[in-house]
Amino acid sequence: MKLMKRKKKKKIFLEEVKKKNTFIQKKILMLIVAHALKQDAEDIHHVFSKIDSDKNGKVDIDELANNYAFTFDLGHDDSESWAHADFDQIDKDGNGFKTANDEYCGVIDD
Repeated sequence: MKLMKRKKKKKIFLEEVKKKNTFIQKKILMLIVAHALKQDAEDIHHVFSKIDSDKNGKVDIDELANNYAFTFDLGHDDSESWAHADFDQIDKDGNGFKTANDEYCGVIDD
């Protein structure tokens, strides 16, 4: 009878340990995700600020084309073509520019 009680207590104890470990694992995962999102935001801000040549907090198609021309060593026509093709896909609200916040929200939504 005592052996049965010990086994039952041990089983209950192990179940509690599993629950606590699961809770701890979830907390650790949440911290990792929060850190990754912060790092993504910093990376996005860094890249965005490089493309935003007039520093108005917005990237328009001309700034994107200029960045493509410089980064990929493209001629004017190619960089314009690339920029138009990409901008048509990323400018979902059609306002003609993107902000760093737009891009950060896109990372979270994906």
